Amino acid sequence: MKQRMLLAGGLSLLLLVTAFLTLFPFSSDTILRTLDSPGGTCSAFLSVHDAGATGGSTEVGIREPGKHVDVRLGLCTYRKKPKSVYVGGWGMQNSVTMEWLLDDETILINGKPHGAKDP
Repeated sequence: MKQRMLLAGGLSLLLLVTAFLTLFPFSSDTILRTLDSPGGTCSAFLSVHDAGATGGSTEVGIREPGKHVDVRLGLCTYRKKPKSVYVGGWGMQNSVTMEWLLDDETILINGKPHGAKDP
């Protein structure tokens, strides 16, 4: 009986901590730059993920209009994540360069080509 109570208490505490971290996250994402493709079919963005004491990352993602719409269900919002084409370390945002090629399919990040669209 005592083991069941300890298990129930432990599970309740885990649920409470999970709910708290879901409602009040300790990280943030900030979009620093955006760059539309020449034909306007895609948009690249440079974002910084700050995870507090655990560090963070620098990311270049691609959004295609019409493919990344939000679906709201009550208090929840579901969204398809943009395609991630580059992930670098925390604090790398000043050294990342982005340049589209003329085909709207390829973006150069720090001079290296990356496919922009989902296959």
